[in-house]
Formats: sequence, C-alpha cells, structure tokens
Amino acid sequence: MWTSTADARRFFGSPRLVQIRKDAGVKSPEFIYLEQVEAGTL
Repeated sequence: MWTSTADARRFFGSPRLVQIRKDAGVKSPEFIYLEQVEAGTL
C-alpha cells in the first residue's frame, strides 16, 4: 500500500518495473488512480 498517489505512480512507472514487465513479456496494464475525496473516506 502506498501513502500517496505520487508514490504509486513512481513505483508503477519506475524504469526498473517497466523493464521487468518487458523482460517477462507482460503487457503493462492501464492504471487508474483514485483520489481520496474526504479524509478517511475512499
């Protein structure tokens, strides 16, 4: 779990993870990031 959408985006877009997916022949999924509307509410 990430503490922010910025952290999640950095992880999934990291060159290392991109290369791992490429080497494994895995197509990158489309990521949808949800923003928290109210504190403590998803």
